[in-house]
Amino acid sequence: MLRFEAERGWKLYEEGAELFGLIEEDSRATLWLLTHTYSALLARIESLDFAVFGKRVRLTKAEKLKLVAKARFGRHTEENILAKRNRNRGRARGAVGGRSAG
Repeated sequence: MLRFEAERGWKLYEEGAELFGLIEEDSRATLWLLTHTYSALLARIESLDFAVFGKRVRLTKAEKLKLVAKARFGRHTEENILAKRNRNRGRARGAVGGRSAG
């Protein structure tokens, strides 16, 4: 069930990315931050093979700060979230040794 919902989530991220250019430029940084934060969490959950009933799944403070900095100072354009998915899946497992971090 969780795998099904994760796939559904990735599909929604991909569909939503196509609409990114329609968002007012002043609001794009916030939307970018939310999308990247939650897609990173979804990738982390997948990397943990959906073991979400133990420790809370989190991003590290460093990961959060990096995302905030990119949202604040980066250029916000449409991005293929699914391409990012595979990169996040590798990082999520390697960054914290396959465990949640906080």
